[in-house]
This record gives sequence, C-alpha cells and structure tokens, in this order.
Amino acid sequence: MNELDARLTRLERENRWLKAAALGALAVCLMGQDWGIIDVVRARSVLIVDNHGTTRIGLGVGDDGNAAVSLHDGAGDISTMIWAEPNGTSQMMISAAEATPAVYLCATRDGVAGIEWRSTRRSPVAYRAVTTDGAMHDSRPSTGANGQPLVSRRGPDL
Repeated sequence: MNELDARLTRLERENRWLKAAALGALAVCLMGQDWGIIDVVRARSVLIVDNHGTTRIGLGVGDDGNAAVSLHDGAGDISTMIWAEPNGTSQMMISAAEATPAVYLCATRDGVAGIEWRSTRRSPVAYRAVTTDGAMHDSRPSTGANGQPLVSRRGPDL
C-alpha cells in the first residue's frame, strides 16, 4: 500500500502542476487579445432585463415585419412602443398598462399624420389627423391611401 500511496501522491502533484501550467498558458493567450468594439450584432430580437430578470427594453422585428423598440415597466408590461411597418407607416404607443388609456401617434408614407386617444389600448375614443394638403380630420378613416390601417390595433409582438 505504501508504494501505491506514494505513486498516487506523485500523480496528484503532477496533475496539479499540469492544470496550473495550462491555466497560465490560457491566461497569457487571452491577455494579448484586443476585444475592442464589435461592429455588428445580428439578431432578430434583443431583450434587456433588470437585476430580477424582468424585461425592461425590447428591440426586434416581429413575424409581421414590424421593427420595434418597446419599453417595459417594472412588472415587464409594455408601457411605450415605437414601431415601423414594412409599408412605411411609423407609430408610437404610450400607455401605463393594457387596460388603461393610451395615446397612439401615427405617420404614413402617403401623407397622413394622426393622434388617437383610446380608453384602453383597444378602444378608440378620439382621433385627430392632418394630411399633406393641410386638411384636419376629426374622425379616423379606416385606411390611408395605400389601403393600410392608419393606426394598428395593437402593435407588433416582441
């Protein structure tokens, strides 16, 4: 047993030395690297979370092709969203929560800019818009000249 113990002790000592040498070599290799700034990050979405893992900022492109940035409250619910649709319409939604009043801003490529107030995110109450000819509109037309809705019903999913 004595010879076996001596042999095991020697192997353990060699193993520790090899681990230390490998770790040292790795450290020397990594120290020489210039990590710098990454020029491009490619992703379909990015979620930024707080210290509790709750989503606070979302950035992405939904299945519908809408590119969006969403700001979330401490519970993870969307409170502000800005999005651009593939047809050129840009929108912004501001609301404290799903069942609270909301304001939507909209600008279309075909020359309509509007604001819509809603009692909840899904229930329009009032609308005001201006067109490129300077005319004001107090009722929300269902579509713009391109046939697309002027204000989306809910915005993109992120």
